[in-house]
Amino acid sequence: MNSRISREIRESVVRNFIDLLILKELSNGLDLSAKDLISRFYRRFHTPISPGLIYSLLYAMEREGLVKVAQNSKKKVYKLTAKGKKKAKYVLANLDSILSFTRFVLDEKSLSKLL
Repeated sequence: MNSRISREIRESVVRNFIDLLILKELSNGLDLSAKDLISRFYRRFHTPISPGLIYSLLYAMEREGLVKVAQNSKKKVYKLTAKGKKKAKYVLANLDSILSFTRFVLDEKSLSKLL
């Protein structure tokens, strides 16, 4: 049972932070397709990510001006724009405060105040 709960929590965290994970993957300077991102996330986190989730996030990120689409051979690939690079750099530089905020949100005392 604990392994099932652990897997469910891992999958939830990955899905909830998938936009930041996309920024991080693309910040390495590679042009990646949605399929590339899905397979990278599965290999790293052992969590299946639906194509619908990835495509809808990439589309939203494109509308925000964070990524741009290019045609590479037979597939669409995504790369960060200047705005996307700036946001990725900010996220990586402020990782400690993001983690602290996440701990605060999930802290038992904070949760009990909400209930």
